[in-house]
Amino acid sequence: RIIITTPLQISYTYDLQKGVCDTFPLTGSNGAYNVGIYELVSGNDYSVLFNDTFEVSTIDEYSPYL
Repeated sequence: RIIITTPLQISYTYDLQKGVCDTFPLTGSNGAYNVGIYELVSGNDYSVLFNDTFEVSTIDEYSPYL
């Protein structure tokens, strides 16, 4: 499972599949994004595998859609 939090503090959750490359949209425009990757331990319990924050800035606000 991956949770991406936008600069506006809106979180998006996606399920990951082992051995599959995925891409995820960064829909919150410019600013700091947080990405957390979690592993299912049991039931609904997850353990943090990776967590990082990174900065996104685009020259043109419409360039992500081209």
